[in-house]
Amino acid sequence: MQLTKLEKAIAISTLIHSVGVDDIEEYVDVEKLPILIEVIEGFHNNLTTAAKKEADISLMNKLIDDLLRSKRVQKIVQFRCKACGYTEQYSERIAKSKDGLRCKWCEDGGVMCNEGIQNQTTEA
Repeated sequence: MQLTKLEKAIAISTLIHSVGVDDIEEYVDVEKLPILIEVIEGFHNNLTTAAKKEADISLMNKLIDDLLRSKRVQKIVQFRCKACGYTEQYSERIAKSKDGLRCKWCEDGGVMCNEGIQNQTTEA
């Protein structure tokens, strides 16, 4: 999950307000605070209400997707080289783009065949 600088600023500012502005010095390096406040205020001053709402929604959706992805069953596709038996695994989504896959270990680039889909549960 990649967050934009704006989304990071929103998350940090929300956490600062949750912990308490007066108590934050106990938990964050005091030397970083003036720079951090300057960056957050820079975003706040140049941001429209609509843009802030859009960034809030984007941040929320990214966090939800990332949280749910850790519990989602992921389908794994295994490819095996006909010549040497070397195997590679890809998620089902990535495997769809692997047409004509060749073995990287065979001198002649042996053909990699799909061995089917296996279910794997991914945990965070």
